[in-house]
Amino acid sequence: MIFESNISTENSIQTSQRITLSSGLIPAQTVSGTRRSAKGSSIPIFLKPGQVQAMLKAPTKLRDRIILRLLYYCAMRISEAMGLMIEDIDFVDRVIKICHALTRSGKPKEQKERFVPVDAETLRLIVEYAGARTRGRLFDIKIRRGQRLVKRYAKEAGIPNWEEISAHKLRHSFATHYYKETKDLLGLQKLLGHSRPETTQIYAHVDLEDVVLEYKRVMKAISESRVKPVTLQ
Repeated sequence: MIFESNISTENSIQTSQRITLSSGLIPAQTVSGTRRSAKGSSIPIFLKPGQVQAMLKAPTKLRDRIILRLLYYCAMRISEAMGLMIEDIDFVDRVIKICHALTRSGKPKEQKERFVPVDAETLRLIVEYAGARTRGRLFDIKIRRGQRLVKRYAKEAGIPNWEEISAHKLRHSFATHYYKETKDLLGLQKLLGHSRPETTQIYAHVDLEDVVLEYKRVMKAISESRVKPVTLQ
């Protein structure tokens, strides 16, 4: 179940592994659709870290726990998670090669190759789930069913507007948390598999909006405190 690779250890992968094992991610905003940045581009709304953790703990079924973890911790698209091949998982170096996906009709398709790190707990669950299997698709379900599972566990986790939660929201959430922690757009671009850096740039807008909101809060607090300015001698 191990494939050979000549991948060097990149900063983006190391940082992602730290994030997947960390519970102290910077808080994010409540999820609900998208909003617009100052430049008019669409900014994905994301889940708070606590909401993500609640979702990940919700499933009792082993398969479903793995799917949710792949969507968030590996920032996989739902088509990539459903098309994941066991032989593309490196259990030694803890890396997944993403090169397969499923169409909505359930047919396999080739995907632009990229490598993403995977945490030890997710690998342990995969080993338990795969059993004696060493090749073939890890999951035998289609994309639509996978999407329904995401909404189901969002509801069970008590997330507001759970109907709007999709597999892509988990991917957006990881990307947002990763950028807040690292400010590394190039590494994030590699993890997400974006061909154009402009696509990844949207997460910098998310972070800037948080800075602006915090600035306004601080300025309001200062103005309301009516503290007399210090006179320099």
